[in-house]
Amino acid sequence: MTSKEDVIARRIVRGMCVAVVLLTALAGYQAALINEQAETGQVAWTLIGGLIGFAATRLVLHFTTNRLS
Repeated sequence: MTSKEDVIARRIVRGMCVAVVLLTALAGYQAALINEQAETGQVAWTLIGGLIGFAATRLVLHFTTNRLS
């Protein structure tokens, strides 16, 4: 049975991970607009970078707080 604190901690971690992915994608998209090179490949690499950021954030938070699944 999970406690209320565990549920809140998991929601915070999910929110932070989603924020990392969205901010990375937004930054790459804006860079593409500034350079006027909004190509599919560049957007794809930006999303891959966002997923890497998501995984890194999740790992750091998992190892710093052992209560997360």
